[in-house]
Amino acid sequence: MWRARLLGPVIRRRRRQLELTLDAVGRKVVHGGKPLSKGYLSGIENGKVAPPTDAIVLKLARALGIPRERLLLLAHLDKLPAELFDAYPALRALCDEAGGTAGAKPPAQASPVPNST
Repeated sequence: MWRARLLGPVIRRRRRQLELTLDAVGRKVVHGGKPLSKGYLSGIENGKVAPPTDAIVLKLARALGIPRERLLLLAHLDKLPAELFDAYPALRALCDEAGGTAGAKPPAQASPVPNST
């Protein structure tokens, strides 16, 4: 879940660069006929909610002027196996840039539990 928290800081940083309030972004990102709530956007920014759906990520990217591929990747990093971060240094660099992890390693994968039969 550590990587799921990278999406929010990128959104918050860009929103602040644009000097937009949570309400202003919510009005730009209409989903299901309603603007996104300030509370939900705050939850995304603070990593308190699961990453939003791809449809919402794409609308956020458009509203904030963030490349859609970058935001989609950040939203889905948690689904990638840890081995990919070693095999593709660009993924590690993206994490470092997005969340300032400064080379932090993903949590170690749990060892399989031996059968007790």
